Amino acid sequence: MCMECYEEAGYPTIYNEKVKIAVDLIKKLYDTPNGSVGGIGHVVFDDWNLDCVKSCLAECGKDWTSCMCQDTIDASRKALEHCVDMTEDELASALAIVDGFWKP
Repeated sequence: MCMECYEEAGYPTIYNEKVKIAVDLIKKLYDTPNGSVGGIGHVVFDDWNLDCVKSCLAECGKDWTSCMCQDTIDASRKALEHCVDMTEDELASALAIVDGFWKP
């Protein structure tokens, strides 16, 4: 998203197993045909609303097939399911890596 979001989060640089997996899952989501803006997790992964993981995960139960392919829906769910138990600092660290704001 933007550097201001990372700044607002306090520039965390956590690099643990949860963060590594999140980075991989988010990148896989972005690589799906309709996932370039974060799929069902757009407000988390693209807009950096770190406190919206649970609400986005709840949205995974709806029918999204009219606007995104099943691969994107599945990748969204997988990424959100992983991120739901992360701290905000861990999630911000993962998003910063995906967005190229820092490298571990």
